[in-house]
Amino acid sequence: MAFPTDNLDSYTSGDSLVGLNGGTGWSGAWAGKAGTGDAIVRNTQSDTASNSFSINFDTAGNGNSEGVIRSFPNTTVGTFSFAFRTDGNEDRVRIYNGTTEKIRLRLSNIVRQHDGSLGSDRTLVSGLSTSAWHTITVEIDQSAQPGKARVKVDSTQYDWYDMVDNSGSNSTLNLLNVGGFFNIDYPQDFYWDSFSGGSAGPTSSIKSINGLAIASVKSVNGLAIASVKSFNGLSNVS
Repeated sequence: MAFPTDNLDSYTSGDSLVGLNGGTGWSGAWAGKAGTGDAIVRNTQSDTASNSFSINFDTAGNGNSEGVIRSFPNTTVGTFSFAFRTDGNEDRVRIYNGTTEKIRLRLSNIVRQHDGSLGSDRTLVSGLSTSAWHTITVEIDQSAQPGKARVKVDSTQYDWYDMVDNSGSNSTLNLLNVGGFFNIDYPQDFYWDSFSGGSAGPTSSIKSINGLAIASVKSVNGLAIASVKSFNGLSNVS
């Protein structure tokens, strides 16, 4: 199955996002998590066309129980993109397999991806503009990169890193959780838009190096694996 899509433009500005069911490829409507925050459709900011949404927090420090979720069919390969705009506050996107967290992104003018092998976050980029929209693209490929995900921030592609929970090397995803960071200031100026699924990018023809699976290799002759274009005549398109 491909990842789902929702550009939010079928909704009416000012409405609660919870219960709305636009877009394609989802298993149900947007739902609210327990808490006092409201996800509201806005037309004051947007990445494409007219609408985005923001989450209002009624109580400082209460964001950890808030945010919105939406389920989609089991997906093991492909890309999932979304756009965000922030005034510098931080919020998060998590993607799950059922109740098991697989991908965690911390977003502000800094983008961080949680690396399950490290048990901590990797900083992908810092110094993003707080007056512009930015596009995040998450890619998974159960066959070529089991238990891993890689992230593109705008036009810059980063390496494959272990998922938050990489037990069993299962890359299946089926639940999106947007927003809900417990330490966010309120009211916040953080907008979300342009949720869109796509096809996976090309994968490496190299399956192993010196007996190690390609997913386990971090560098070759001092070069990060993402920078290696070929090995023994095989293409490493990534």
